[in-house]
Amino acid sequence: EGQLSFARLAERRGQPEQAQAIYEAFVTKHPNNPLPFHRLGVMAARQGDFKKCDDYLSKAFHMDGNNPELLADIGYSMYLRGLTADAETFYRRALELDRDHEAAANNLAMLLVETGRKNEGLAIFKRVNGDAEAYANLGYVLAQSGELNEAKKYFNHALTVDSTLKQAAKGLVQVAEFQKRSRTAPEFQPDRAPEQLAATS
Repeated sequence: EGQLSFARLAERRGQPEQAQAIYEAFVTKHPNNPLPFHRLGVMAARQGDFKKCDDYLSKAFHMDGNNPELLADIGYSMYLRGLTADAETFYRRALELDRDHEAAANNLAMLLVETGRKNEGLAIFKRVNGDAEAYANLGYVLAQSGELNEAKKYFNHALTVDSTLKQAAKGLVQVAEFQKRSRTAPEFQPDRAPEQLAATS
């Protein structure tokens, strides 16, 4: 237990080599514990090594297939490869087990918006965030999809609900700055993404 805690701390401190070494050593002594396989899979996904990612996450899944956090991370690894249907399946399965799992819910909402199901995505954002944050999150997803005017509408809606919401105000500023230089700028890339719109680790 202490070794695994130390490995997670190394991950959070940006020391992946140290964390990986601890997890791999733990696996040799405790091959029936799913957690190190889960974490090794997440780390492999971060590095873009999806062959290793699938191998590790598959082992964790066979041991702990009803763990919503694991299912959410498997879904996110699928999403990173553009396998949206598979990602959606795993997100929904995670939410069947834990209706309020924030990362699974937010990632599913983001996927739904990106695939044209904006209203369904917004409803899920609202379920695990306050209304203002839900509108701001939707604004960021729309902005990243190139729907800048629609994004501004939702950032403004978020500020109508909560005038102090910094992420909505910042989103408006970023979109406005991007539109000013849009003739020469690459695609919109916000300085920050909505909370929880990342892997669950």
